[in-house]
This record gives sequence, structure tokens and C-alpha cells, in this order.
Amino acid sequence: MTRKTSPKTGDIVKNFRRSQKKDKTPTKSKKASNAEDTSDREDQTAIQLASVEKKKRSSELGNGSRKGKKRAREESDQEDDQHITPEKSKKKARVPFTAAEEQNLRDGVGKYKVGSWAIILKNYDFHPSRTGMALRDKWRNMIKLQL
Repeated sequence: MTRKTSPKTGDIVKNFRRSQKKDKTPTKSKKASNAEDTSDREDQTAIQLASVEKKKRSSELGNGSRKGKKRAREESDQEDDQHITPEKSKKKARVPFTAAEEQNLRDGVGKYKVGSWAIILKNYDFHPSRTGMALRDKWRNMIKLQL
């Protein structure tokens, strides 16, 4: 009893590649294709040079384009990164929640339910640096500590 086996995926791919190679017939001579490749490369180089010159001109003129301003900001940021001082590398100071903020959070969750952090933040008095994510994290920690 012989069993038919299907060809492996690798064999199918190899056969396909072989058939593709057979289908390709050279239509141009090597010299012609080399000349075309050279001219294509020259065209691409010319296009790249033109775009570089255009970018230079726009940055020199300061024409107010967003890209020019963005590039200028990036360059100034790179210069700032090279001269980092200890003051610039410091994080923002952590502002702990006050008892009043914790009570506001409890009241807000009681009224608006868990998950409405932006609404709670908007309708109750919190420190200006607070975000909805900060309220969510604080709520989770409060619940965890009550266990």
C-alpha cells in the first residue's frame, strides 16, 4: 500500500523560484543595462542633491515652514543634550495627595463610579498637576491598602 505524500512547503517554494528563473529571459545586453543602471543612479543622486539644497534654502530663509521650525528645534535639542547640566536631568517633584484630595476622590467615585477619572478630575478640587491616570493609580492604591 503506497501512500501519497504532499510536497513539503520548502519544495514548493524552490520549484516556484526555479520556474520564475526560467521565465525570465534577458532582453537587453549587459552594456545597455549597465548604462541604464548608471543613468538611474545619476538621476537619483541628482534628485537627492536637489532636495538637500531645497531644504538648505528653506532653513536659511526661515520661511516659517513647520518642518524648518521643527528641524531647528531638534538641532537645538541635540545641542542641549550634549551639555546636560544636573538641573536639567532632575524629575518633577512628586506632590503627595492631601487628605482633602483623597476625600474628593472617594466622593467622586461614589457619585460617578470607577473609571470616570476625567469627570471626577473636572468636577472636584485637585492639585493642578493631577491627571486622570494619577487618580486611577491613587484609587487602586487606596483600595489595596484597605484590605
